[in-house]
Amino acid sequence: MLLTSLLMALSILSVWSPSVKFGGCDVPPWTLLLAAVLASATWHGLIDARGVVAVAVLAATAWASSVVEGRWARAMLALCTVAIALAFGLEKVPGFEPILWAPDLRLSPDADTFNFSTKLDKAIAGLVLLACFVPRCHTATEWRDTLAASWPVAVATTTAVILLACIIGYVRPDPKWPWFAAAYLGKMLLWTCVTEEALFRGVLQARLTRMPALTRAPWLVIGIPAVLFGVAHAAGCWTYVGLATLAGIGYGIVCAHGSHRGGHCHALRAQRGALRWVHLSPCRGRLNAPCPALSESQPSRRSCAEAGRLR
Repeated sequence: MLLTSLLMALSILSVWSPSVKFGGCDVPPWTLLLAAVLASATWHGLIDARGVVAVAVLAATAWASSVVEGRWARAMLALCTVAIALAFGLEKVPGFEPILWAPDLRLSPDADTFNFSTKLDKAIAGLVLLACFVPRCHTATEWRDTLAASWPVAVATTTAVILLACIIGYVRPDPKWPWFAAAYLGKMLLWTCVTEEALFRGVLQARLTRMPALTRAPWLVIGIPAVLFGVAHAAGCWTYVGLATLAGIGYGIVCAHGSHRGGHCHALRAQRGALRWVHLSPCRGRLNAPCPALSESQPSRRSCAEAGRLR
């Protein structure tokens, strides 16, 4: 299980690496590492034949959307890829087993318990969306310009979300550093953040930006993905939906600032990592309720009091 998870993390990170020669062809390294992930997962019983076939279909439609002739054909294949990736994130694709790292954990003595787990379907969906549809930084200048333009919004968003959550009593100060914090933040950055931001900002917001009807309504370009992002967290109660929507607005502004530099994905991951760190370490409360539309583990149903499980 550890080998499979490490290979999955490497495959996501390798998206930023140049192509390598394999069999006389230029091959993106993430595809080779994804094949290694599938082999390791099959060996360890984390995926069966149905899951392997589903991954092959996802990768094939993503590849075809970039090489096929015709605008409408590319658009339909891209839409098909996103729909399949969404099904992966919704855990509607059979053939995947979760990796349970630690059961019945608590962030604080009076907090609800949760299971620290990961699942390959969501990570694979995020990998394919990131590799095939999301602009990325490739030079030190792009990294520097993107982060320089994004950090004020990241700080403002993190401050606003945490402050509002404290004011309404959703979280409260509680300094701590759980033993699993580093692993959890790594999982958030490479599993959850990649998939959700690739979908809501890298695909949805990017497509809305290119719609002529919305050129004079940038607030809709940012607002529509933010609202959908909030609604995706509805199982965490309506308070959490509001906080997630507020965070989504900040993420959308970062995306709008960084998209022309090709690096908004990096800035979004850094911003969401900062928000999660602030909640995980200095604060106590329910701000870590899962996104039921894109989570490895489903929440303990519906009320605010039951919304305190980690994604």
